[in-house]
Amino acid sequence: MTRDIFDSPTFAALYSATMGQRRIANVRRCEAASAASALEECAADGYPLIIYGATINTRGFWQEKLLSHCGANAQLRVRTGTYDAPFEDTSSRRHRTMSMRKYLATLDVERATSPGYAANQPLAPDSLRRLGIELPALAAQLPLEPPALWIGGPGATTPLHKDSNDNFAFHLFGSKRWLLFPVRDAPHLSLRPTIDKPGFADFAASRIDLRPDVLSSIGHLPRAKAVCTTVNGGDMLYIPAGWSHLVETLEATAMVNTWVDARRMPPAVLCNLKLAPYDIQVLSDTSSIRNTLALRYEVLVCEQGDNRYAVHSTRLHQDCIDFATHSVVAAAMSDGELVGSLRLVPGRFGPIIGDEFYQWDVLAQAMTMEAGEVRRRSAIVDRAVVRASFRRKGTMRALMKALFNEARRRECDFVLAAVSAENTGARRMLERLGFTTYGVPAGNVWTGLHFVLDLR
Repeated sequence: MTRDIFDSPTFAALYSATMGQRRIANVRRCEAASAASALEECAADGYPLIIYGATINTRGFWQEKLLSHCGANAQLRVRTGTYDAPFEDTSSRRHRTMSMRKYLATLDVERATSPGYAANQPLAPDSLRRLGIELPALAAQLPLEPPALWIGGPGATTPLHKDSNDNFAFHLFGSKRWLLFPVRDAPHLSLRPTIDKPGFADFAASRIDLRPDVLSSIGHLPRAKAVCTTVNGGDMLYIPAGWSHLVETLEATAMVNTWVDARRMPPAVLCNLKLAPYDIQVLSDTSSIRNTLALRYEVLVCEQGDNRYAVHSTRLHQDCIDFATHSVVAAAMSDGELVGSLRLVPGRFGPIIGDEFYQWDVLAQAMTMEAGEVRRRSAIVDRAVVRASFRRKGTMRALMKALFNEARRRECDFVLAAVSAENTGARRMLERLGFTTYGVPAGNVWTGLHFVLDLR
């Protein structure tokens, strides 16, 4: 019986948790000095990250290090050819053995030639420390598998696949091109589990041939969109669990990587590594939390006489009722207490907050569609409240992500938010979640900015 990637409960949970992810055009980059916070954010949100300056970028230095650490006579299992065919085509694979000294001597950086691809060579568990490779703070706290060494010349390729868990890849010298597909694209990549061993349950390889000559003849994948990035010597690339990837070596290159041990820890995005311990609940009935905690203001349910908008007419009164009926609240609960909340309401019930406030015509112009259509397909998030002791711990980001999934469930393509121009923390969080600005609040209500997230 053919196994399917969704047979794994871990991958099914991972797929569900990342449904609200925005698509990214480029992989985020940061310098080593700010790597700690950047990696925490990317791991919690499930996005790749490049840390430049993570290691020394000198070919001669690393050659001597590898010879000293591995031993000049260490035997490498070298794949002949470029090894770029899909994983299912295994009959033509050939290997030979070669000593580390001979291999490095044959690897001609100047002429960009290679004796073959010495891929996935197992190293001792303490090899990163002995090689002087420093793990980022977050990675150093995780249970990791023994590292592996990858050395090859131009054209050496690892076909499209996804790993069982998060991957930290240190590029020692040379450059590689990575083609990365988010978790949401996995069902469209013809992935099949290929290794039936403990710790490899979520490893899957694609039957799609993405070599350039083949891709040009079949066209782009219709329902998947890759992010292409080049990683250079001295860089570390973090690949979250579930992100499928194809790797092409552009020049003589050496890389050492390690994975989070899938037998001891699930993918980082499922662990809320940066977050304080709480449960996120999406509630359509807020009666259970209304009196739990005195926050900046209690959760708005827009019942008659229980909202901060004056009810001047029958129409507005009905809007209040509709607004309450169709809105939901994401609540962060810790030890039975409400520590944060965020509300979502479909845009078509927007009159309660003012017809012009969200500038549907401006948004429609930005999205190249009719104002009524963009309003029908939008959801608004507001009433953001987090207890002081739970701030700067990812609480609001987690609430946002929960409501992204709710917006998708309600078939909304856009999520709107408005924040004060002076609230730099909120603006930065929205931008990191993929929101972009499209206007300013109308009617001189207050000085602020409008943000929109495209979920399509």
